[in-house]
Parts: sequence; C-alpha cells; structure tokens
Amino acid sequence: MIGIASLRRLIGERLGWWLLMPLLLICAALSSFYLAFPSRTLQTRLQLELARNLGVQSSLSPPQLQFPPGLACSQLDLTLPAPYDRTLPLRQVRVAPLWLSLLGDAPGLRFRAELNGGTLNGTTRRDGQTTLVADQVVVRETLQPKGGPVIQGILQNSRFDGLLPLQAPGQRILALTLDRVRLSGLESYGLTDGSLELGRLLVQAVGEGKTLRLQQLSLQGGTVEGSGKGTVLLGATPAATRLNLTLELRPGPGLDPTLRDLLKLVGSDGPNGSRNLRLSGSLQQPTLR
Repeated sequence: MIGIASLRRLIGERLGWWLLMPLLLICAALSSFYLAFPSRTLQTRLQLELARNLGVQSSLSPPQLQFPPGLACSQLDLTLPAPYDRTLPLRQVRVAPLWLSLLGDAPGLRFRAELNGGTLNGTTRRDGQTTLVADQVVVRETLQPKGGPVIQGILQNSRFDGLLPLQAPGQRILALTLDRVRLSGLESYGLTDGSLELGRLLVQAVGEGKTLRLQQLSLQGGTVEGSGKGTVLLGATPAATRLNLTLELRPGPGLDPTLRDLLKLVGSDGPNGSRNLRLSGSLQQPTLR
C-alpha cells in the first residue's frame, strides 16, 4: 500500500516531467528550425525582391536567423542603377520586425547596418514611411556625373523622416550635419593645393510631395562661409531634380587669394563683403550666377 508521502512524491515527479516536456519540445523544434534554416534560398529570394522593388542589384552573404527573431548578414553590397552607378557596401546588417506594426495595416521592419565607418539605423513600413539615422558615415561624392571636383565629409547624427520613394506624395523632414567638409579637385581653378576646407554644412528641410523647402542651409568654420534658402523640386534622377536657391557666400580666414578674386566675379555685392548668388538648373548640371 502506497503511503501518502510516497504518493505526493510520485505525483510531484510526474507533474514536473509533464510540465517540462512542452518546454523541451519547443526547444527541440526551435533548434531544428534554426539548424535547417534555408539561408541559400532566402539569399536568392532577397536578391530578386531588391531588384524588383528597388531596382538595385545586390550581393550578400547567406542570411542567418537571429534570436529574438530577425535576420542578419555580414555583407550586403547594393549597386545603384544609372545615373548613380555606385555601390553601397553595407556590413553587419541586422533586420527585425516591428512587432506591434504587424497588428496594423502597415507592417514594418527595424534595421541596422555599418557603412563607410559609421552606422545606419532606422525603420521602414509597407506604406513607404521611413526613418533613417546616419552617424559617423564618411561621404565622398563627385559634383558632376563624369568627374570633376569632389566633396567629402562625415555625416553626424543626420536624420530623414518621411515617405519613400522621394517622388511619392507625403511629408518629409530632413536634418543633415556634414562635418569636416572638404572640396578637392580644384587645381584647374589655380588653387595651390587644389582643395578647400569648408568646415561644417548644416541643412534643415521640410517637404510636401515633390517640393523640398530649405529652412536652414549654412556653411560654418571654413575658408568659405555662407547661408542659403530656397526650394528643391525632386525628380526621379539628378537630371530631373530642379534647384532654385539663393546663396550668400563670404570669404573665410585662410581663403586662397586666387579664389577670393574669382568670388568677386560672380553674383552681386552683399553685406560685409559677401556675395549674393543664385543656384538654379538641375542637380546634375547646376548653374551658379
């Protein structure tokens, strides 16, 4: 005859086993899923989706499943189509769902990646609503499609909020800080070292639809300083993007005398030795006068 103490011990042992079994089954199922994750198949699918939805060619390492649920890949190179013709080398990419958004009409993702020594963080949703923050990202771009002067700097805590693509209707906010701005490739203008140190560029802009209105545009702490205002009409390409800006430029300390003389030949006289100029035309071929 089983005593009360033995019966309690037997029930406790059985109850503990039955409570532990579902947990073991869940762990086994998750382990099997992670081990059998079809990373190669997903890699091909992602490349096809990027080409179809964004028009970009991509090269990426096989994605790995993360816990909590998400995807990661160590390398993602995005090649932009003409007329941009450049590659964005993203590293240590992490993507995860915005869980609460899955209950609504616009599910979204959270992402993080490394780019050119800095980081990109943000979110994007099915309806195109996107937030992007870039910090410590090195930027180097030619001012003309086929070469010419090169502008470079470091993006510091710069932020975009709004709808993508840029041609879609909707509101947008841009706050951009580019530090250590340097303009090089100016040997043909008679500069001794062929470059200008321009300090910090600050841009604050708001947009509605295709029109982006600059609320703040300033250049501080360099050999040329200035400010500006105006609008940018966004197009599908740099050639289709139109500029309508008024600028006030003034010589800063250390400006090469040759460039100081050239600055006097454009625009009109402004206060305190500055020059008033207008920047118009397309983003691909702007006109300064």
